[in-house]
Amino acid sequence: MTVVPFGEWAPDLANRNTAVLSVASGVIPASNFYGPFPAWVADVTATLPAACLSAFVAIDETGEPQIFAGTADKLYLFDRPNNQWDDVSRAATTYSASADERWTWAQFGYNVIATNVNNVAQVFDLVSGTTFDNLGGSPPQSRIVATVGDFLGLANQAAAPNKLQWSALNNITGWTVGTSFSDEQTIPDGGEILGISDGDVPIILQKQATRRFIFTGGAEIFQIDKVDEGRGLT
Repeated sequence: MTVVPFGEWAPDLANRNTAVLSVASGVIPASNFYGPFPAWVADVTATLPAACLSAFVAIDETGEPQIFAGTADKLYLFDRPNNQWDDVSRAATTYSASADERWTWAQFGYNVIATNVNNVAQVFDLVSGTTFDNLGGSPPQSRIVATVGDFLGLANQAAAPNKLQWSALNNITGWTVGTSFSDEQTIPDGGEILGISDGDVPIILQKQATRRFIFTGGAEIFQIDKVDEGRGLT
């Protein structure tokens, strides 16, 4: 293989009379050169027994990826050695997801949370679990789940699509409002909550607005700032 010595990738510098690259496409960096990006290889070739209504990749305690998927009535974990999907639904449970009410996912520590508005939020322990179980603490049935810093957030309830509720601090089974920072907020304008990004400063995406969610630790717990009005996920 012939290695072509291109300059450093520095797209923020002027591209005139500089010994750097402004574009580096289809390559990966090595110690002092760029190599070809490897071809994609299918990791999962087994098919689910029914239509996939979203999937999720979690990282377990060993650093290995674990692939989950949900259908209308079941939750599955991919068994890589045997190239098959294992049913890891809660025992004796048939779920009620649909093409219009799909699963959403989040990872909190070594717990995977799966939710749709028609069912109680489900949790899978990546360390010792073998099946999903109901998330404890009576969380609200919601369309959206996200890891919001040290909290688990659930948003868009059937009767309150503009409502966000979050767990107790570092306790995904603590859902008593007013206890250990657990609380709820109904956002008066901007419409339905359609998405929340994970992270310490998550972004709330509504139909007609975008907001920023900042933990303050005071009486209000979170400060919710509108950063874009009239533009969301319509």
